Amino acid sequence: AGETRRRENVAWIATIAVHPDFRRQGIASALLDICESELKTPSVRLTVRKTNTEAIQLYEQRGYHLVGIMREYYGDNEDGIIYEKQLFS
Repeated sequence: AGETRRRENVAWIATIAVHPDFRRQGIASALLDICESELKTPSVRLTVRKTNTEAIQLYEQRGYHLVGIMREYYGDNEDGIIYEKQLFS
């Protein structure tokens, strides 16, 4: 699920989640592949908890880079890390 902000030429992936019983099977990568292939914007962004090191590692391996921090973004006041990937120019 996500939204497109055409004026900014960026789409946001709102949520990527995989049940713990099914992690490390390539499901998150497959979900990202589908999202990225369907987008018609030059870049995509997402937000991840700063403590979610497994997701951060996945995003970085897939070419996402850190572009910002949203302080106390989550309900428990944890910071959100904003990652972005260029899909095309």
